[in-house]
Amino acid sequence: MPSTVNQPQNIDNWTHELRLSSSGEDAFNWTIGGFLENRHTDLKSQVLAATDDGLERIPFDFIFHRQSFDNLKQKAVFGEVSYDVSEKLILTAGARYFDYDKVVEGLTLFGFALVNAPASPLATVDSGENGWQLKFHAGYQATDDILIYAQAGEGFRVGGANQVIGLSAALTPYESDSLWNYEMGVKSQWEDGRYTLNVAGYYIDWSNMQVAGTTPDGAFGFTSNAGAATIKGIEMEFTAYPMDGLEISGGFNYNNAELSEDQVSPVVVAEGKKGDKIPHVSDFSGSLAVQYSWPVGESLEAFVRGDVSYVGETHSEFSDNNPFYEVEGDYTLMNLRVGVDGDDWGVAVFVNNVFDKATLTRVSSSAFNTKDTYSVTPRVIGLNVKKKF
Repeated sequence: MPSTVNQPQNIDNWTHELRLSSSGEDAFNWTIGGFLENRHTDLKSQVLAATDDGLERIPFDFIFHRQSFDNLKQKAVFGEVSYDVSEKLILTAGARYFDYDKVVEGLTLFGFALVNAPASPLATVDSGENGWQLKFHAGYQATDDILIYAQAGEGFRVGGANQVIGLSAALTPYESDSLWNYEMGVKSQWEDGRYTLNVAGYYIDWSNMQVAGTTPDGAFGFTSNAGAATIKGIEMEFTAYPMDGLEISGGFNYNNAELSEDQVSPVVVAEGKKGDKIPHVSDFSGSLAVQYSWPVGESLEAFVRGDVSYVGETHSEFSDNNPFYEVEGDYTLMNLRVGVDGDDWGVAVFVNNVFDKATLTRVSSSAFNTKDTYSVTPRVIGLNVKKKF
């Protein structure tokens, strides 16, 4: 029947943080602090009967009506110390203790049998975790222009509870996932700052991954935990001023992001196997920009700039055995900009996506959606004017 879907959502989030640090004038320095967060989310999911021309009927004629409430309370204390072992070597260590509680509530006021969603009273799921996160860093200033560093840090993503109709109680809560990031790199400048080159290699160990599950009828997706992954990569960025007025900058990132163990989960449509690539993560991406500027009169500077970016091919699911597996092709975009800048004003003409590439950046499918696509913005030609007051 004709219907409309209305899903108003409201989020109120209060965060508080307090830090106390040493002056930084001695060889030994420290920082301590505390963090509080209180977030409340309420969501209404309404399917309303509509007229033949697609307008909702007044007063509302509910086909389905569900309300949900999500409350997150999080607190943490943290500290960090650093010590100048010598004029060139600095060692840093830090720790953070967190404790969070997440309460999710939901009720269905008007049920809808087609999607296995009967009317139901208020139900509450309470989940929470606590633990430690650690950080270590070593920086060696080889010369005034070259810094060599190594670091390791731990992070996590909050768990919670799914607000999915028809989901069993055992699958409603999901746990946090966490990772360790290990990184080594060099930051450098050359020829009195005319050239900058930064290079880093990294290794990420990701455990208890939050993954997408699907209800048995294929109607709804939800969050579950399954498997682990590793991400190994290298990234580089550079800036060069080879002559007056000419700036060349760019960078690239290469990574190998894949599962490090089989996913074992009855709720995943097609479980990923060890070695499968992580969805929506390309092996390679890069960018290059060139800008040339020259003086015009006594106080103006004209410029012309072009930049190109590339993103490699990706896919939407771990396994090509998944019926919802889609390929997301690689793409290259180019932008141009020409203008004049003064001390307190400027004007520029720009063209984004010069060749008007109609590129799909993300593709997803489900039981009720054959293919949802998200594409880059088509060619945009515009004028930008700025003025300082």
